[in-house]
Amino acid sequence: MPKQGGKKPATAKAKATKKEAEEAAPVGRPSKYEPHFCEALVQHLSQGFRYQAFAGVVGVHIDTLYEWEKTHPEFSDAKKMGLGLNLYWWEKKAINHLLNESTPGAGSTSLNSTVYIFNMKNRFPELYRDKQEIDASVHTNNTNTNVDVNTADMTTEQRLDIIKRAAEGK
Repeated sequence: MPKQGGKKPATAKAKATKKEAEEAAPVGRPSKYEPHFCEALVQHLSQGFRYQAFAGVVGVHIDTLYEWEKTHPEFSDAKKMGLGLNLYWWEKKAINHLLNESTPGAGSTSLNSTVYIFNMKNRFPELYRDKQEIDASVHTNNTNTNVDVNTADMTTEQRLDIIKRAAEGK
């Protein structure tokens, strides 16, 4: 008995066409990403600017940059390349200043060393941090015991006291 007033049953071809259309249609807001941003990012970072400031250059939110890193491997590679050039730019500034300071008559380019160190510690913490980690093995009662000690906030005297007490077996 034929259906009355109902929809026609969908054929396999109609279902496939609809699925293809759904997959091809972009979901959400279109991305502002453009392939030339990779070269622009490398250039931006090679001039000493921060990665996050590139969001202002291309007119997007900072979070968008992090999304582009995840969805565009070439953008992630450009960031890595650019960060190496960024480090080079900042270190070259310091070296040029040191060389100018030690050359008679060259004059100073006025590098504030405190600001420079603060900048480098914040830009490149894995390379410029002061934190020191010590893994100590202490011999007590004829047994070896590993002790994890966080020495980041300790003075040199406190660190030496720990080493002295460990050597004495206390």
